[in-house]
Amino acid sequence: MVHVGGAYSVIDPSNDAIRYRSQPEFFVAETGGAAFVPAGVPSAVPPFVDTGVLDVNSTNLFAGEIAATSGAIHAQSELICSLVNRIGPASTTLFYGVSAQVGYILTGEHRPYHRKAGVLGRVVPEHNFGSGGIGAWEIAGRWSLLDLNDNDVRGGQMNTTTLGLNWYLNKFTKFQFNYIHAFLDSAVNGNSDADLFAMRAQVDF
Repeated sequence: MVHVGGAYSVIDPSNDAIRYRSQPEFFVAETGGAAFVPAGVPSAVPPFVDTGVLDVNSTNLFAGEIAATSGAIHAQSELICSLVNRIGPASTTLFYGVSAQVGYILTGEHRPYHRKAGVLGRVVPEHNFGSGGIGAWEIAGRWSLLDLNDNDVRGGQMNTTTLGLNWYLNKFTKFQFNYIHAFLDSAVNGNSDADLFAMRAQVDF
């Protein structure tokens, strides 16, 4: 199966302002409110790239995507461009992000495609863990690039690579283990690298 898609939208912010910023694909935060976070401990992963607030008339978003699944292998890629029409003498500015990822299910299951929704579905183990099986195991890799530099805006450029191991115990339960490495190229803060390790346990019905 091969899926191809595209989208376009126009945004006219009521306050004539827009801002793009992002973390290195690790979107978690402390819960319970800031009052429960110890002093000196960040309550969330800070943004690595940031345009700051821009005065704009409108923004045009263009997106394209492709995905494929065959046997135990699945892959997908996406490109999003934002053409920002700024107020006053500031020039029109273009920002973009692109990503590509691939996964391989070691235990041989197939990631299905839901035609009505137009998305890849969840992995369902052939033999659930605890019922004579080991569940489904998957390895995955992902690369992404976010470029928030153009003309006089120096929001930074971030390359992110992720290696993942996913364990699906049954249709409703899974564990995810990720190693993330981010490369930051910033005219404001200089160049730097970051390493992140993440684990997630999920149960849903």
